[in-house]
Amino acid sequence: MRLTFVVLGVFFGLACFVQTSSGNTTKSVQVNRNQAVVWTTDSVTKVQRLKIPPREAIPVTLEAARNEVQSFQIVVSALADLQDVYATVDNFKSGNGGGIPASAVTFYRVHYVDCKTLGYLPDSLVPFVDPNSHKRIGGTFGAPFTVKAGENASIWVEVAVPTKATPGLYKTTVHLTVASKTLASVPVSLKVYNVTMPGKSTLLTYMELSTDLENHAYLQSLHKHRMDIWNFNMKTPDHQCIITDGKVQMIWNSALDKLIDSYFDGTFFPDGIPGKSYLLRRSGAWKEKEPLAGEDDNVRIQILQAYEEHYKHKPYCSKLAWFFIDEPGSGTLRRCQKIGAQIKKYNPSIRFLLTTRFNSDVQAAIDIWDAIINREVIDWDSPGPDAYRAEIARGKTVLSCVTVNCNVPTSPNVFIQYPGMNTRIWPWVSFTLDQNGIEYWDTKPAPSVTMPKVFGDSAWGDGSLFYRGLPAELGIKAEIPLPSIRLKILRDGIQDHELLSMLKKKNPSLAKTLCHKMVQETHDYDKSFLQGVQHESWNWNTDGKGDRKVPGFIVWESSPKGLAAARSSILKALSQ
Repeated sequence: MRLTFVVLGVFFGLACFVQTSSGNTTKSVQVNRNQAVVWTTDSVTKVQRLKIPPREAIPVTLEAARNEVQSFQIVVSALADLQDVYATVDNFKSGNGGGIPASAVTFYRVHYVDCKTLGYLPDSLVPFVDPNSHKRIGGTFGAPFTVKAGENASIWVEVAVPTKATPGLYKTTVHLTVASKTLASVPVSLKVYNVTMPGKSTLLTYMELSTDLENHAYLQSLHKHRMDIWNFNMKTPDHQCIITDGKVQMIWNSALDKLIDSYFDGTFFPDGIPGKSYLLRRSGAWKEKEPLAGEDDNVRIQILQAYEEHYKHKPYCSKLAWFFIDEPGSGTLRRCQKIGAQIKKYNPSIRFLLTTRFNSDVQAAIDIWDAIINREVIDWDSPGPDAYRAEIARGKTVLSCVTVNCNVPTSPNVFIQYPGMNTRIWPWVSFTLDQNGIEYWDTKPAPSVTMPKVFGDSAWGDGSLFYRGLPAELGIKAEIPLPSIRLKILRDGIQDHELLSMLKKKNPSLAKTLCHKMVQETHDYDKSFLQGVQHESWNWNTDGKGDRKVPGFIVWESSPKGLAAARSSILKALSQ
């Protein structure tokens, strides 16, 4: 996405204006200077409540493939209290007579969530319109809304480019009103390339969703954001086993099987796009805290044999994996090695995923490595990316996960208090390091619009990419999933990865070269970034490796302008 800033005035009292284009001329529309400054920014910038607007006056310009979603933000900086602020948009029109309907645009109101000592930070998004009833969401959290004097209010504008859109340049205008009277008109340009992004993404995404028992609305939303779940959560039990005198009897949950079948054939989702992966959880005697000496290998072997017979003929069997012990310590790693060997022998059709760093002791047992990206992949004290590249060459799958250990400025992460680029860059890092996917331990919703989840007192947003859209707060009939800014940004990063994957099929070396504009390995960092993420590493000058001003095995671009330039180059290369 290429986006530059439209600034509609100067923050404190100068005349405000909006640039609109008519043919080859540009004219200014006067705005009441006592009301507000209206300005725009990209989708990776987190606009703080008291941020001073920039001074540039250049229209919004988006670049996208067909079937891609691109976003930007419109910010209202109030100079006086504003009541009933709202936004609408015209249809997109192109010079060749084509068009994109206004219905391709979704408006969200950005809310500031209470991060205690860090203050209120932007994260939760409330749509202007209830997706169930298609009626406006009003009240305290909906739109129209109020902006207090001296504060910012942001509108997240999301454009879903139709799959059948004709390539070319499209233009539209977003109209902002206060009490139904014009406040500002924001011109928007959209360049659609002769490139169609596939509905099914290449990047594997293992995202836990631990609470979604009723109508699977959160799962459906996660799917729309190009992410797959770990597994289904149900009110009824998963597959169960009854053990009598050392003999195992399996009780298969047919409802679960039907869900998994529909998940992989695509019929579960309205768009018909199937899921790509699924984790089977421990069953019966698979108790995490059970000591190694007291295990009954005979029982576990029977369970594995039963799963082999039950799933081996399923067309998606190769996409299943066992999830066993999460981040095992040294004391349980030996147990993982043993059980992994049993899976290989008695349940060979289903793979074994382990959330651990590369370790030669368990190498033979693991099919899918899932390592913490900061501590186990890119930090100087980790095995480094080459160990995982070697595993991929052996036919293994490699994922990277975000945990609270990634709660540092120089790690890709999904935490509220860090810049949006920390989230956007994660799939780019996966592509650079030749890895297959990403994993996040939980995406379940935070309690309400302004109440985020937190781990400890510093990992804000941990374990959540949604907020609960409660009827009592939004004045609607049924709960709806409210996306976070972080969910949107991660989806955009997955889209970036898909463009790179498409280019890799066409021209592998060029794909690497263009990805190099955003992420580089430190051994060949060419210092070309507009704003590289680099600082003194934690073990600065103490480990015999010399002075280093980078955090580990990779360094990445954090400038939105650098991102826009890289994306533009990729889209141009794909369209040629």
